[in-house]
Amino acid sequence: MDFNFADLIRDLAVAAIPLILALTWAEAARGFMANRLGDRTPKSAGRLTLNPSSHIDPMFTVVVPLISFFLSGGKWLFGGAKQVPVNASSFKHPHIGMGLVSFASILANFTMAFVWLLLLLVLSMTVAPENFFAQMAQRGVMVNLVFLAFSLLPIPPFTGWQIAKAMVSDSMAYKMQAFEQQFSMFSLFIILAMGSTIFTYWIEPIMSSLYKLLLLLVTPLAALLQAIL
Repeated sequence: MDFNFADLIRDLAVAAIPLILALTWAEAARGFMANRLGDRTPKSAGRLTLNPSSHIDPMFTVVVPLISFFLSGGKWLFGGAKQVPVNASSFKHPHIGMGLVSFASILANFTMAFVWLLLLLVLSMTVAPENFFAQMAQRGVMVNLVFLAFSLLPIPPFTGWQIAKAMVSDSMAYKMQAFEQQFSMFSLFIILAMGSTIFTYWIEPIMSSLYKLLLLLVTPLAALLQAIL
């Protein structure tokens, strides 16, 4: 097997900043939304900040991504951030509030993917694709799209489930909450058991659709910047 440790370290350096921002700013967005809806818990916990260090979990933001990166030969990065504490009882409508808090994290990842893609298109006008920052921008797009696709899974404890819970009646939402409390861990085992199947039938199609949407939004702006520059 052709293994170049130097290239692997370079790939890790390329991916590190996009990964940390994708994980931590999505959590920050949850905190800002919860605070906007009346929950002061994130503020009390010091989580209303874009400073990544406030949201980093040593295990899931550092160790797990490193392990997944090296085991996959630099192909994949998995991880998470320290979850922002949210008190749903502070919201006027708890289930709707939690749905909005969850949606904020999706919006954050989509916005970051948008910015990274815009940067990539602008850089492509002046530098080669092998350029360090161009590769970082490309990885930034992909990391955020992967997180978006996983987040949209309509099963607990993912964001798609939380949003679905916000769209049903209170009685159904409470039933979904009870189901979530009992079976969230089983959902994770099911995903692991599905292996590549979940990528083929969910992750890749969602990523492809979101990328096309991003291109539709970013291309005119990139063309405008090209005309100005």
